[in-house]
Amino acid sequence: FGLVLGAVVVFAVMLEPVGWILSATLLFWIVAYALGSRRPVFDIGVGLLLSSLVQLAFGAGLGLNLPSGFIGWIF
Repeated sequence: FGLVLGAVVVFAVMLEPVGWILSATLLFWIVAYALGSRRPVFDIGVGLLLSSLVQLAFGAGLGLNLPSGFIGWIF
């Protein structure tokens, strides 16, 4: 429980400077690890895919922008 709670706190702190995609990927990876997954590369890939899909759904489907963090500064 502590690891998941810590992951949520880190997610909330990192969301604005790092951006949605990377923060949500890290959150997914830590929660998957806390729940017993021992496939870190797979978990990171799934987290990246899911957070990217959510970003697309919010941006294209709903017209809402999630925080882009430093990635938005690059592009």
